[in-house]
Amino acid sequence: MRTEKRGNPATKRIVALTVAGMLALAAGARAQEAAKPAVQGEQAPPVAPVIKTESRVVLVDTVVTDKKGNYVRDLTQENFKVFEDNKEQTTTSFSF
Repeated sequence: MRTEKRGNPATKRIVALTVAGMLALAAGARAQEAAKPAVQGEQAPPVAPVIKTESRVVLVDTVVTDKKGNYVRDLTQENFKVFEDNKEQTTTSFSF
C-alpha cells in the first residue's frame, strides 16, 4: 500500500480500511475452496466444475471513525482512493 506524507488522516484511515476489506474478501474466497481429505486413502466428495469469472465492479463498504470512535459523516468521493497492485483505480460510484 502506498502512503502519502501529507493529507487528511481520515483519508489514510479510509485507505487502510478499504485494503483490510479487500483482504477479508480474499480470505473468504480461499475459505470456500474444496477441502482435501484428512486421511490418506479416503475418497474426496465429487467436486463441482470450476467457473472462472472476471469482475469490473467491486463494492467496498467502508466505515470511517475519528479517534474517539465517532462516525465521520461529511466525506465525499474525493476523500477516497482505491489501489490495486499499487495502481490507483477509478471510483465510478459513491453513495452515503
